[in-house]
Amino acid sequence: MPVKDCKTEQLIIDTAMKVFFQEGRINATTQEIADTAGVNRTLIHYYFKSRDSLFNKVNDVADKIYRDCFDQVYLLEIPFRQKVRLLIESIIKLHEEFPFLELYLSTGVVQIALDNNLSIPVPEDKIFAFNHFYKEVEHELSKGNLKASSPMHFLTNILSLSVYPFLMRPLQLRIYKISEEKYKDFLEERTDEIMGLLFR
Repeated sequence: MPVKDCKTEQLIIDTAMKVFFQEGRINATTQEIADTAGVNRTLIHYYFKSRDSLFNKVNDVADKIYRDCFDQVYLLEIPFRQKVRLLIESIIKLHEEFPFLELYLSTGVVQIALDNNLSIPVPEDKIFAFNHFYKEVEHELSKGNLKASSPMHFLTNILSLSVYPFLMRPLQLRIYKISEEKYKDFLEERTDEIMGLLFR
């Protein structure tokens, strides 16, 4: 039996990330992933045993990338308004790289919630980072600086306003009859637009 190679394993993970979250081919087979990676399909089964095992590993990697996107900003010691702008920019940048990430991660979270009676495991350090930002939101609300009625509405607004254009991109392109280039311009305008909607 050959010795497992970390570079080959990482290549398979990176390729699956591309196939699932960049190209949106959630039903891609191990053969399609192998072809895209330029490796033999048996290698995927050697490293991951099954497609589900690979998909779970890729989801874990994606989940960490996603959480880190938020947590690195949550804990920054910078003015609140600047922090919110950076958070929005980070979310948009992440989804420009992985436009289908939110769709599949949110589907997975919903399934976990259903399977565990809404008990979704969250690491303690992630709770700390979120709570740190949550308290800042509460403080800004108490000063009357935000348009939302509660921290939950404010945080939901940030995520939904940032992510929706990526989830609905194909439909938006068709409805508004615009080119991909024009849509990129639209995405570049989102941060300023969202900031105007969030703050008084």
